[in-house]
Amino acid sequence: MIEAAKFAREAERNNTASINAVYALAIKENDLPTQRMLDWFINEQVEEEKWTEDLVSLAERAGDNQAAVLELDEQWGEKAG
Repeated sequence: MIEAAKFAREAERNNTASINAVYALAIKENDLPTQRMLDWFINEQVEEEKWTEDLVSLAERAGDNQAAVLELDEQWGEKAG
């Protein structure tokens, strides 16, 4: 569980880096419409990175405790649904 959560966190960090690179290019090219469009993605990534940070923290606290892992699965499954 911990490795899956860390994988998700790293994927979100990579997404953020990619979006930031495109945004930097839009600034360089003075492409204001693209900058405005990317604002939404940037805001979304802030939420996604926080979500995965929280998930990693909870997974680390749960460790190998199967009851805690099941509880975590139930709680986060409800949030995702």
